[in-house]
Amino acid sequence: MQAVIRAVLMDPEARDDNPPASFGKLKSPMLYALGLMRSLGASIPQHNQSSYLYYTFGEGILDPASVFGHFSPNYHIPKTQLFGPEFQIYSPTEAVNRGNYIYQDLNYWSGGLYDITPYINIATDQVQLVNALDNTLLFGRMLPQTRASIYKALQASSDNRARALTAIYLTAMSGEYLVQH
Repeated sequence: MQAVIRAVLMDPEARDDNPPASFGKLKSPMLYALGLMRSLGASIPQHNQSSYLYYTFGEGILDPASVFGHFSPNYHIPKTQLFGPEFQIYSPTEAVNRGNYIYQDLNYWSGGLYDITPYINIATDQVQLVNALDNTLLFGRMLPQTRASIYKALQASSDNRARALTAIYLTAMSGEYLVQH
């Protein structure tokens, strides 16, 4: 039995150490939000209405469109031959809704939904701040272009809280965070 398990786990096709560039999937709205909350140490009140929020993202938690879920398993990303079922509910409106949701959660929750104190404390050092978010949210896989964009945006503020919020927001809205690899 050990030999069979080892053969399955060590098989190059099963491991896929060098996946193609098209590998990955768009995080569903719920997985996206919950992953961000978990990564940033969110404290979620016991009684809240957040489940209704997902209806605006096209993913009512207990109300899928069909027995297959909130999107068709056969959905192709427009103008490609790639399957991307999650993209069926990721419209331009949904992209804006996600951005607004994250912005609102980061900026307007009194008392704070997220614990961003560690990021505020290191916000004077851009490199350290971006590296911390890269490791926390992207597992050290931030693209140089994303890193450069965040550095450029951080130049606009000298306030540590604003810098931390900007870096968190831009990282959370980046393609690297939106797509699960």
